[in-house]
Amino acid sequence: MLPKGGLKHATEGISYLFAQGRGKAASSVLRYYGFFHELFDTLSERSGIFSIGYSADPSRADITEAQAELPRQTAKGLPRPGKWLDVGCGMGGPACLLASENPDVEITGINITPHHVEEANRRAKEQGLADRVSFRLGDALAMPLPDSSLDGLYAIETAFHYNGKARFIQEAMRILKPGGAFAVADIAWGGSGEGLTERIRMAPIRWTMASPELFTENQWCENLAAAGFTQIACEDISRETFGLLGRWKERAVAHLPELRQKYPEALLRMMIAGFEYYAGRPEKIPVRYILVRARKDPGAARRLPGALSIDTRAAPDIHKKTVLANTNIRRPLYGIFNRRHNP
Repeated sequence: MLPKGGLKHATEGISYLFAQGRGKAASSVLRYYGFFHELFDTLSERSGIFSIGYSADPSRADITEAQAELPRQTAKGLPRPGKWLDVGCGMGGPACLLASENPDVEITGINITPHHVEEANRRAKEQGLADRVSFRLGDALAMPLPDSSLDGLYAIETAFHYNGKARFIQEAMRILKPGGAFAVADIAWGGSGEGLTERIRMAPIRWTMASPELFTENQWCENLAAAGFTQIACEDISRETFGLLGRWKERAVAHLPELRQKYPEALLRMMIAGFEYYAGRPEKIPVRYILVRARKDPGAARRLPGALSIDTRAAPDIHKKTVLANTNIRRPLYGIFNRRHNP
């Protein structure tokens, strides 16, 4: 059973996807948000920011401020002044926050959920930002934007939904201007992603998150390099993000009376138990939270959509010189809470 309004929102989105020829591939994401929209909106206290958040001191963080900090961390390397794209913009909270704090920036957001786009545009208008912030229906794998038209692109906690992240990366290369910046904050698989055992371990996580394809950190780096991006850097921010799970448990408990009117008690208890379990056992979390940054080479020629694709299962190891040549990839470290310090 979907919460009130959830079926309508999911149906609108699925109709859009089928019109784009991608209904079968991505409709599970629409059903996911049709069901969980009210849960996310309630837990985020109507801020329009649905992400987990970021804090240097997660055990004592304020969740509202931590949620605002993740967009700031993600976008801090994007060109200013500039025109940015928010891919998978949700309800528009991150874009409105960033625009309000960066008056020399214009932001366009795209999303496959019509209801979210409508609410995001309402938010921008109410905050007096509609002259610099706008939202429209759009697919991350076929962005409705011209070539070399934007200075920066970011995606916050949405790319794990994409069924074809290599295509997303190619589209980012296409729409960014030479020298443009790419930034993604996302959930990545913590293992190798290879072999039957890994696929079995990954299956329930993918199902729970409506994630048809979970990249590892290496797969992000490999695909960015293959598409022609340079200055590729990947930072593990699991401690600063998953470290907030204890705080999320507290927020969920505080909102239980409201949530009980919309969701089954068993689901809510399972969610709270999950927050509590992983907050006390971070080493058990099978995924990692990473921040990926890259640049389109200032001299890059336009690449035709679909011109590049690599089989990440057969790709060479990211540490080999054949992959590292001319890409400036910083070597990753492993372990969920291994902190990466950029040189």
